[in-house]
Amino acid sequence: GDKTGRKRMMKAFKEDKLECAVLSGSVSTELGKGMMQSGFCAMVWKGSLDLANFDAYELRVRSKDGRKFFLNMSTKCYVEEVGLYQAVFHAAPDGAWHHVVVPFDNFFRTRNGMIMELQTIPQMRNVMSMAIVMNDRKDGDFHLEIESISAIRTAKFSEPLKWMRE
Repeated sequence: GDKTGRKRMMKAFKEDKLECAVLSGSVSTELGKGMMQSGFCAMVWKGSLDLANFDAYELRVRSKDGRKFFLNMSTKCYVEEVGLYQAVFHAAPDGAWHHVVVPFDNFFRTRNGMIMELQTIPQMRNVMSMAIVMNDRKDGDFHLEIESISAIRTAKFSEPLKWMRE
């Protein structure tokens, strides 16, 4: 197999209607000649979003293998031109559709998959890309179906900030 991790990205259709996107394949952590990293696959979206009025992503996903996935996003950053942020989410292994909430507070600034010592707050007014990444560094097959990804406001976000009440 492909030593860098193989992936298949496809759209599942039911009666000519898009049902979901699928990220699936097989991961190998074995390093081939001249390779520095292996064992990851990603589905990437690029564009520009203003998510300043939201505080979490909500994904509707299903999986039968229960692997750990990462949600990545890149934003404008004060320290560098672009900041890459990453948060973990788990897909339940029961094959049923589940809503997974990933608060923006759960994202850590990273570089090459490693958490940076200097953490900055993501600039949610300019989200430049998002990705769902299989990067649990375990060999084997994976399969994730994604019906939707939404930005949401949770009850916590709706509460006035303490300093605004004083």
